[in-house]
Amino acid sequence: MEMMSPEQHAATDVIIRAVLAVEGGEPDRTRTFFLDGPGGSGKTFCYNTIIASLRARSLKVACAAWTGIAATLLEGGRTLHSLFKLPVPLNERSTCNMSPTSSNAQFLREVSIIIVDECSMIPVHAIRAIDAMLRDITGLKLPFGGKVMLLGGDFRQVLPVLPRQSKAAIIEIIIKRSPLWPHFRTLKLTRNMRAMADEQEFAQWLLTIGDNSAPPVDIPNAPPLAVIIPASLIVKDVVEAIYCDMTLDVSTRAILTPRNDDSLRISLKVLEKLPGNVREYVSADSIISEDAEAQSYPVEFVHSITPSGMPEHRLRLKPGCLIMLLRNIDLQNGLCNGTRLRVHTLHRNIIDASILAGAHAGKRVLIPRTLLTPSDTNLPFQMRRQQFPVRLAYAITINKAQGQTFDKVGLYLPSPVFAHGQLYVALSRAKRFADISVEIVQRLTQGKFANKHITQNVVYSEVL
Repeated sequence: MEMMSPEQHAATDVIIRAVLAVEGGEPDRTRTFFLDGPGGSGKTFCYNTIIASLRARSLKVACAAWTGIAATLLEGGRTLHSLFKLPVPLNERSTCNMSPTSSNAQFLREVSIIIVDECSMIPVHAIRAIDAMLRDITGLKLPFGGKVMLLGGDFRQVLPVLPRQSKAAIIEIIIKRSPLWPHFRTLKLTRNMRAMADEQEFAQWLLTIGDNSAPPVDIPNAPPLAVIIPASLIVKDVVEAIYCDMTLDVSTRAILTPRNDDSLRISLKVLEKLPGNVREYVSADSIISEDAEAQSYPVEFVHSITPSGMPEHRLRLKPGCLIMLLRNIDLQNGLCNGTRLRVHTLHRNIIDASILAGAHAGKRVLIPRTLLTPSDTNLPFQMRRQQFPVRLAYAITINKAQGQTFDKVGLYLPSPVFAHGQLYVALSRAKRFADISVEIVQRLTQGKFANKHITQNVVYSEVL
């Protein structure tokens, strides 16, 4: 553990000692822990150190994360839905779809610790279902069936997605509202390990955004929730700032924006700058319903919509363009929801591409057309779309960027962020001030006020 900071060393030591104590039969040992640390504090390094140490002792470890991208950063990681057989969507009555006699249940009975990352995004319903299932398969009435549980995350980041719901409703579904939360011992990481030595000022500024602890904006007529963005970050055209020269390697760059429609539009704008001919793939769409009223919607209307997490009806790509996978296909080989790839060849029914980053960087993969249904939509019907499960990746939503790091980050704000943690997540995808460009469209609620560049920062202090 020579490469670890004192904080990381202390946290991993506490967890490993707890596991060994429970394995040794100590009955009153604390078994539930929360590793609390901002982005870049080295939580993933701690997880993988714990995993390696325990597996070296021939102990079994289960590790998971809410998203596929975060799961691929853990040795042997899976999504929470995959590990615990959680249903989609989740609600207060949801249960894990796992038989006590299944091989999955047997594996969970045998593990010495369960590690779960990105816990800020996990709804309380998931934790309740997991707790009930573990008690059931172990036959123990202890929290999580007596298993050592390590949850990790940063509640400055985005919370569970609850469309069209109030702040109060969102706060009530975070895992801190679980009756199990008081059982967790908190271990803190405070030092930013990602920021370069000369950029500790950047790390400290990020925390003022995440904690909403910056000094109040003392400007006449400043909008509510206002925060000042340094003038050095402001640009007039974020597309030109990030993608000014398409002959460069732009695979480690991304423009982030709050809303899906804007990310799709910006990506198409960047695609125009890439040389080569566009190939257009048209999806086959249908409505899944026996209801006559639902079936009355014209198919042209279904073609016109792109729910979050779905590919477009008309998918426009070029050889050499950057794309993002929209489904978990094969986590063990790096193909998960959020994986970024570069297209090599566009065939009629197959896309030949290579993974851009992570342990599988450079691996060539073939992506087929897939039958897709949106996991969450406010449409009055359920739709089905046969299309490649990808979209252009030059611009992505802030929520989709959580868990990823880029060399150059553009932030496009046609309007302010609308959810807790979005501004913090967007800005913390970079490592230093020099790697961020921000375009703020002038509105009543943001823009230039008294020679200062202002936008809104949504932070729910109740969850921190």
